[in-house]
Parts: sequence; structure tokens; C-alpha cells
Amino acid sequence: MGLYLVEPTDFEILSYLLDAGRNNAVNIAVALEQNREYMNTRLRRLASHECVERIGPAENSGLCEITEKGAAALARVHHALHVHLI
Repeated sequence: MGLYLVEPTDFEILSYLLDAGRNNAVNIAVALEQNREYMNTRLRRLASHECVERIGPAENSGLCEITEKGAAALARVHHALHVHLI
């Protein structure tokens, strides 16, 4: 299954997690000026593509961090945008 991230918010989430480090949906939603329910939906989608990982301390704590796959996806987008702008 290929990686298809089309929502601009997905890339904003990945970028935020790359810059700020691990965080939860509530804080990410506030930082990106989105609602919490939408943020939870996008984080589940990113987790299903292994771009973010839900980490402890508890299984359902909601604490997420970007994975290597998520960072690579973000780097590909940044590279494509840079090449396109040149």
C-alpha cells in the first residue's frame, strides 16, 4: 500500500511534530488552530500509514511522535516544493 497524504493538515502535523517533538492531539490542535476531533482523525490516519506513532506512558495516552517514515514523507514534500519553485 502506497503512502497517500493529501490533506494539507497532515503535513502541518508532521512538520509540527518534527519541530516541537512528541505531543498530544489537544496541543497540536491548538498550535495548528484546528479542532480536537479533526486532529484525532488525522493523527489516526497518519498512524495507519506509520507516519506517527502513539507512544506511552499509557497505551491510550494520545501522546504521538513523528516516525522515520513520517519525516521522510515530509522531506519528500519539501524537496518537491523546492524543486518546483526553482
